[in-house]
Formats: sequence, C-alpha cells, structure tokens
Amino acid sequence: MEELKSDLHDKVIAKLDKNIIVEQELKQQLLSPAHTSTSDQTLEEQDPSSDTAQNIVCMFRKANKLGQEAILYWCYFIEKYDKRIDNLVVGGVKKKTATSMVYQEIKQLLPDITGVNLRQKILRARKLYKLFNTLGIEKIKQVSYSADTISSLSYPQIQNIIDHRI
Repeated sequence: MEELKSDLHDKVIAKLDKNIIVEQELKQQLLSPAHTSTSDQTLEEQDPSSDTAQNIVCMFRKANKLGQEAILYWCYFIEKYDKRIDNLVVGGVKKKTATSMVYQEIKQLLPDITGVNLRQKILRARKLYKLFNTLGIEKIKQVSYSADTISSLSYPQIQNIIDHRI
C-alpha cells in the first residue's frame, strides 16, 4: 500500500515538473519575434456568419487530427463555439440555456465522443485561445509544443506566460 502511494506521488511530481519545464520553455519561445505570412488567416478573417454547429464541428475535427496546426484550429473552434452561444443570447436565450443548446448540437454531430471528453476538449481549447488570443495568433508558429501539452498547463501557468510576455 505504501509503495502505491509512493508511485502515485512520484507520478504527480513528474507531471508538475514537466508542466513547469513547458511553462518556462514557452516563455522563451514566445519572446522571439513572430514570423508572419500574408497567406495566414487570422481569427478576425474568419467568416462571422459561419458559426453553425456544422462549422464548429468541422473545426473540432480538424483540430483533433492535425499536429501543430491543431492549436490554430482549437482557437477557431472555441471562437466559433462562443460566437454561436452569443448569437443565441442576442436572440433572447439565456446564456446557460444557449451554452447547453450549442453543446447538445455539437454532441449530436459527434456521436463517438463522450460528454466528459467534449467538455475537456472545450476547456483545453479555452486555454489555448486565452494564451494565443492575448499574445497574438501569429505566435503559434513559434512554439514547439503540441496543443495537448500546452493545454495541460494550469490557468495560473497560462496567465504567468501571458504576464511574462506582455
């Protein structure tokens, strides 16, 4: 029993150490000047009317499949998700109801994903969006970490990276 506790403790410490290393390295990577390309599409250039459930699911699927580009697609996903909710709220639906409605629309179009997994992916997308919407979408090209690695950081770590960069 004591050995199990020790193993669990070691795993928790290893995860914390890894996240601290990721946080420090991201700070360094994001200090470099951004490499921009005129062909890159920013979140602002996305069609604001394309926040249908099908388009949100399209961004979800792209983000789920791609490597480094996944960060960008997760940012697109969460922006479209939030715009869809906002459009329903403007139409007179309460925020909590609108959130539930959009969630259910997406869930119906993604029958293979569990509710827990979808909620986790939404939370992870929010972390990525918070980081790169604040620092600039063009900064995505400067990071060597995957969307999963970055989104596994805690909110205080994400904020610490933002504060370090600003």
